[in-house]
Amino acid sequence: MDASGQFTNVGFNDSLAETRRQLELDMRDWAGRPDAQYEQGDERGRPLNFFEPVIEREQFNPAFAAIREGEGYSPARELMSAMMYYYEDPDGNFVEQFQSTGFDAHLWELYLFATLTEIGYSFDRAHAAPDFLCSGILGEFFVEAVTVGSVVWLASESS
Repeated sequence: MDASGQFTNVGFNDSLAETRRQLELDMRDWAGRPDAQYEQGDERGRPLNFFEPVIEREQFNPAFAAIREGEGYSPARELMSAMMYYYEDPDGNFVEQFQSTGFDAHLWELYLFATLTEIGYSFDRAHAAPDFLCSGILGEFFVEAVTVGSVVWLASESS
């Protein structure tokens, strides 16, 4: 991984057999290298940390608090944490809103980001609105993640 926590391409091969052979050799080689060699120089600041408090505990959205602190929510926390390295926040207030009044809307935005990424779209996040300018095999389109109302979360700790 590079300095921002994103995976780094280190090479290509033409055949599956050659790829497997080379992968084993490369893994041995790269495992012994210092972290600085994974950096590409294209990192844009530190990755977001959705769960590091930027507001007082009393201001936490109850669902955010449950996911952040509940043992039973550790799978969700780990999944969201993996996304932090790739998610860009053009207006600079995503984490604060995710932790407080905008939790539901921002959770939906993260879901859309993960889904669109998984099906192969890339994003231009140079502007704060709309949320995503998506580019892919079918062309470009804009997405604004919108929710209506709020979700009632029942937080219980059974583990």
